[in-house]
Amino acid sequence: MSGRTRKANRYVRRAMCQAAWAAVHTRNTYLSAFYRRMQVRKGPQKAVMALAHHIILIVYNILKRGEEYVEVGGDFYDRQNKSKTVSRMVSRLTKLGYQVTLTPVENQEVEIEKQVLAEQPAEPAVSEESAGGTDLAAFVKENIQIPDSATSSSSDVPVQRPKRGRPCKCSRGS
Repeated sequence: MSGRTRKANRYVRRAMCQAAWAAVHTRNTYLSAFYRRMQVRKGPQKAVMALAHHIILIVYNILKRGEEYVEVGGDFYDRQNKSKTVSRMVSRLTKLGYQVTLTPVENQEVEIEKQVLAEQPAEPAVSEESAGGTDLAAFVKENIQIPDSATSSSSDVPVQRPKRGRPCKCSRGS
């Protein structure tokens, strides 16, 4: 099939391409993984257009079916064919000069929990008044170490970061 795009609404195309570029820069998402797969074969510009088309299809199906979008994760394609991914990674390591022996992990979640529990300090002592719920915010702030910015009330003025990139042309007084 041709790689050319048909004439359509140029404003929608521009908006979808910007959304695609934004999706490319997200971490560990299906859309960024889709872009990386397409970019290897087609190049960055055509991959962005393919991703924009893919986003339009996702939006259409969400609206048609009335369902919520379910993010499948950045490792979706790796999970599709696990044996192929493993063999590809092993061959890359052997080309780099390493000898690889693989042993499958039976219960990876249990090992991760053990590592997390080993890294955590002992549980803090709970006083009777904080355990009763009289001053829960003070208890949480003392024992869990939340930064002050996270516990500030919603009435505070949000801190505005300086904008990156070129300034908007519409903000200038012409």
